[in-house]
Amino acid sequence: MNLRWLLLLGALSAVPMVGCDSKSKDSKAEKADEDDEDDAKDKEKKKKKKDKEKEGGEKSAKASGEASVATPPVLPAPPSGPAPVAPLSKEQFAEFLKDKSKPLTSDVFETALLGLAECRLETSSIDYKCQALKNFHEASSHKSEDFKTQGMVALKHLRHPANAVRFKAAFEASLRAFSYDAPKEGPAQYLEAAKAESDPIVLAQQVSHLTSGGRKNAEIRTFLMETVEHKEPRVREAAARILGDAEVLAATSGGFDKLLAKTQSDPDTGVRAAACAGLGSTQDPKSIPVFKQLLEDASTADELKQGCWDGLIQTWVALPYPKAPLKEGFELVMKGLEAKPRNKNTPPWRGLSKLQWAKTEFKNYDKSGAEWYGKVKPYYEQPRLIKALESIALDKDANTSARTDVLYTLRQFKQQKLLATIATALKKQGADAKYLAERADKLSKEKDK
Repeated sequence: MNLRWLLLLGALSAVPMVGCDSKSKDSKAEKADEDDEDDAKDKEKKKKKKDKEKEGGEKSAKASGEASVATPPVLPAPPSGPAPVAPLSKEQFAEFLKDKSKPLTSDVFETALLGLAECRLETSSIDYKCQALKNFHEASSHKSEDFKTQGMVALKHLRHPANAVRFKAAFEASLRAFSYDAPKEGPAQYLEAAKAESDPIVLAQQVSHLTSGGRKNAEIRTFLMETVEHKEPRVREAAARILGDAEVLAATSGGFDKLLAKTQSDPDTGVRAAACAGLGSTQDPKSIPVFKQLLEDASTADELKQGCWDGLIQTWVALPYPKAPLKEGFELVMKGLEAKPRNKNTPPWRGLSKLQWAKTEFKNYDKSGAEWYGKVKPYYEQPRLIKALESIALDKDANTSARTDVLYTLRQFKQQKLLATIATALKKQGADAKYLAERADKLSKEKDK
């Protein structure tokens, strides 16, 4: 009996362990995937750490401690079944890419979109090194047969198993789902996908394309009010930006108060900045004290100041023109523009380009501009604004983006002679001001249309 067992064990030991070798390979693949995930997590941790450091100096956020953020109910994840098969084979798609004269058909577009499944979705975009992404861009450069059909293809793949496909499909699908002649089921199909999305990067992308939908659809506005409380900062920030759109906010019950609360208490600086920028879109006087406090507080994070400065300018001028421009907004803007000493963050550059709409002359067809000027004329002093802009353009300590923006605004005000004078002065500032001098000189030679 003992001899029989020994012979049996010897026979078994001679059989190769194929299963173990296969498992070893699977383990290596899983390890590689885990390493990729770790890289993505490291990037995300660094971003959060940076945001926390910015947050650290803000008194208003500290006053009540770190605010709690509501967590929405867990939604179903995208389907995990087999991925759809591309209409074209790899060989057919490769032949298409070689011929620049071939039009971009729906089949080619779908093949290019589905090819993104092999790409990695990084912190805020698809890996630019991925060949499938390069192929997608190359295919998209071909003349399109029908943009509407492409949008319908993208709508179909909003629930694709691969997050890179869903990420890219979001933008293309939004163009069709919320167009003036959108299919009846389009908005609901897009919203359903967004509600079911489990990847915060993809969800933020989907939310960021809801401006048109939010202007037209009450269900989408309700979704935005819920999503601005999402546990992920990037998703809350995207929702806050869309809620801050003038038309969306005007149509959203409780929207202003929601943005006000987010500005004052959200634990993420980016979310607070996006919310603060949106406060000015409705020209609600309640926003002025908030802007004043955050902009004049030296401890306010620069990112938050940028958002609030953008919002403040909108309380007085923007496009479309505000229907109820605030005099208090104008005075606070002028105070910020005239304040010295200046530095790379003062005045903030974000939103400065909106000042170009503060014109005093309008074409006959520009009725909204003329109506705006009629309301601000009693207190708006354009010469005062022009003087402040000139001072910023010549100030070596001011932010380069801010100095560039004011040059374009002066051009919109038909100040070519002043721009020529500024260009001469900038040339004397040396190499650091070379770009600004060239820009001012070019703008000074442009003719009025």
